[in-house]
Amino acid sequence: MGDFNFPMDRLVDSISGQSNHHTAREECFAWLQELHVLDAWRVHHPTARVYSSPKRNNRLDYIFVDELLCQESYHSSEYFEPSDPTDHLWHKVVLQTVAHSRCKGYWKLPKELLENPDIKDAIIHEAKALLDTLRTSADPGTVWQIWKRKTKRFLQKMHTRHQVTKRNSLQTAHIQWLQAQWKHNHGQLSLNDFNTAK
Repeated sequence: MGDFNFPMDRLVDSISGQSNHHTAREECFAWLQELHVLDAWRVHHPTARVYSSPKRNNRLDYIFVDELLCQESYHSSEYFEPSDPTDHLWHKVVLQTVAHSRCKGYWKLPKELLENPDIKDAIIHEAKALLDTLRTSADPGTVWQIWKRKTKRFLQKMHTRHQVTKRNSLQTAHIQWLQAQWKHNHGQLSLNDFNTAK
């Protein structure tokens, strides 16, 4: 993290759309790629224009985050006015573990869960087993209530897992798309491969 002294993307990180006050630009990009780190703020704000330099005409200040860590733990990021005397904007990235809701309020089964054949088959299998139990139970009402609670817990757990997987998949795809754009803009990716990545 720090002041890198040049905008990473001339088009969106510079108010003029160009910059030439830097050296070893390609070496820096190669080094960052070798470290497998990402500009976490840009990944989640792909078109935003924020300028952190003293004259507020370039974004020079960056926090690069390990790619896997960003996928698993990214929460938020922002640039903001400093509370101490300085001529740059301050920048922060918040990382935290994925939060799982512990709310005991009303929960409705998301229809997208039923599109998963494994979950659908599990429900049908459980229901068939329940039907046989209900027919022979002396207290079918209690059996039914226990089964409902058990099934609800199972579906809520699968829903949480589904949400995390979906979020990570979308984030990974977005990161790969941004990387493809960078490689294409720097002549490292053919137009055909660029369109495939898109």
